Amino acid sequence: MIDLLSTVRFVPSYPMLNNPTSQTKFGGRVISTVEFVDPYRTVDMETQPMKASEAVQLQAFIASAKGGMETIVYRPKHICIPRAYWGDPNNSHITGTASRGTVTDGYTVQLTGVVPGLQLMDGDMFSLKSGEYRQFLQIAYGGGATAVSTTITVKVDQPIASYIATGATARFKQPEMNTRLVKDSFQMSKGPRPTATFQLIEVPR
Repeated sequence: MIDLLSTVRFVPSYPMLNNPTSQTKFGGRVISTVEFVDPYRTVDMETQPMKASEAVQLQAFIASAKGGMETIVYRPKHICIPRAYWGDPNNSHITGTASRGTVTDGYTVQLTGVVPGLQLMDGDMFSLKSGEYRQFLQIAYGGGATAVSTTITVKVDQPIASYIATGATARFKQPEMNTRLVKDSFQMSKGPRPTATFQLIEVPR
């Protein structure tokens, strides 16, 4: 398991949730939609123009990813804390530890041990970690809340995975996601200030 390279500057990117579905149509109209794979996230990574020293470091990092066999821990950089705390990254509401409590209907999760007053709004990201397993989550539309005690209940954009056990650690500042390099996705341009692109795909561990 390795961390995403921190010595190369990346263009801001957004982890995108993919919901693989198939649709049945009749007479040009959709009559049913079926999900056939669990939702997962992908991140399209793109570097800023690099110096030669950065380019060779990136090449070494890509080699260490072993064509997708090595897990890469991804942490978003430009949107890395809940919106209520933008400009206040060391606020105690988001730097403490919290845990996964009960889950209702897959999508509604209780978080315990939070600082009273914690605000989580639509689109805010956080992660849950159980052992080496991680799940990256986003507050669903209309699913935010403000903690009035040490417990907060929110609705998220995908079901809580079975490998994320009760008591899993919640992370609100720089949430983490286990990813793998998508095979053959890495490309680097030529010239004295090259740019490079590659794609990461979410995995359980």
